[in-house]
Amino acid sequence: MVGTETGRIVQCTRKTKNETERINVIYPGHHGPIHALQRHPFFNKLFLSIDQWTLKIWSEEIRDNFIFSTKSVR
Repeated sequence: MVGTETGRIVQCTRKTKNETERINVIYPGHHGPIHALQRHPFFNKLFLSIDQWTLKIWSEEIRDNFIFSTKSVR
């Protein structure tokens, strides 16, 4: 899983037979670059992403939107 400078979160896999199947999901992410991205240590399907102003909690089971977000302090 990778956070990009454009604010998207890309989930990839290394165990594929061809190159076109490596990217599994692209989450919409944030409005700016993602500074941190980390999985929950006990619930592997949950992960956290942080940009300059907000924190978001995501689930792999909900691919189109986040579960929780803090308010932007801008």
